[in-house]
Amino acid sequence: DIVQIIDQTGTSHVDYVYDAWGNVMSEKGNPVIRDLNPFLYRSYVYDSETGLYYLQSRYYDPFIGRFLNADEYCDTETGSPLSTNMFAYCENNVINLYDPNGFAPKTLESYLKSKKNRSTFGTAALKLSVKNNSITITVGFSFFGDLQNKKSSNKTYKQLFINGIKKYWKGNFKIYGYNVKLSVFIANVPRNAVQVRMNNKLGISNVSRYCGNWSVTNHGKITMYKGDSRNNPKKRIYTASDFERVSAHEFGHVLGLQDLYNKPKNKINKYSYPGNYSIMGHQWLAKHINNYDLQKVLLSFMNNKSEGWT
Repeated sequence: DIVQIIDQTGTSHVDYVYDAWGNVMSEKGNPVIRDLNPFLYRSYVYDSETGLYYLQSRYYDPFIGRFLNADEYCDTETGSPLSTNMFAYCENNVINLYDPNGFAPKTLESYLKSKKNRSTFGTAALKLSVKNNSITITVGFSFFGDLQNKKSSNKTYKQLFINGIKKYWKGNFKIYGYNVKLSVFIANVPRNAVQVRMNNKLGISNVSRYCGNWSVTNHGKITMYKGDSRNNPKKRIYTASDFERVSAHEFGHVLGLQDLYNKPKNKINKYSYPGNYSIMGHQWLAKHINNYDLQKVLLSFMNNKSEGWT
C-alpha cells in the first residue's frame, strides 16, 4: 500500500489510510500532489472519478469487493473453493493476498515457483514446504543421552525440547510482503533424522557438523545440556522455560541460521529489537522467532546454504 508520500528531507506531504478491501478511509495533505498520484492501495492505479482500481487487465471495485468482469481464465489454480469464482477479489482473503495483474492472487508459493520452480525444499528428515501462504517445517529427531527422560517441571527434557521448538517456531509473519503462517511438524523418519544428544550435566549447548558448511543434508547434530557451564553471569541449571528457549535457538542452527548475538551491535539492532526480538540474537527476550529469522531460514533452504546476517 502507498501510505505516504515524502520528499528528499523525509517531510510527509500526503498520508493515506485504507480498509482491508482498498477503500480510502482517510486522505490528508497537499491536494495537488494527491491529484497527481494515482497509485494507492496495493500500489494499484486508482481512478478517483469512478472509485475503481485498474489491475492491468480489469477493474476492481473496493466498495463491493469484486471485479466488474471476468478475466480470460476459468480457474486461478490455487486449489481454493473460490478459485473458479472469476469475480471474487483475492478469493475474499484480502489480508493475506494481493493480485497485481487481475488474473490470480499472488502467494508466497507462487513467488517461490517463479524463482525456483518449486515450493518444497529439503529431505524427508528436514523439509520446508510452502502451500499458498503457509510454511511447514517437517523434521525428524533421534534422541539419546542420559538427560532425555529426566524431568523438570513434571516434563521430560525430551518433551521440553520439542515444546520449545513448537512454541517458538510458529505464528504469523511477513515474508517478502506476504502474510504467512508457520508451523512445525515432528515426523517419524526411518533414517537421517536430526540427532539430539541430551547430557545430564552443565555445558554449552551447540550444533556440530561432521564437515563443511550447512546444507539441508549437512544440518548437523544438536548437543543439549541441562544448564550453562559458563560464568555468564554464573553457572546455572536451566529452568524448564530456559531449556525450551535454548532448544529453539539450537534448532535455528539446524535450519541454517547463524548466531546473531555475537555480531556488532548495529548488526544485532538491525535484525533484533524490542517487539521483534530474534531467537538467534536475543533468545532470552524473544517470545518467538521474528520475520528476519524465518526469512533467513527460507533463503537457506532455497539456496541450500546458510544465509548470514549481512
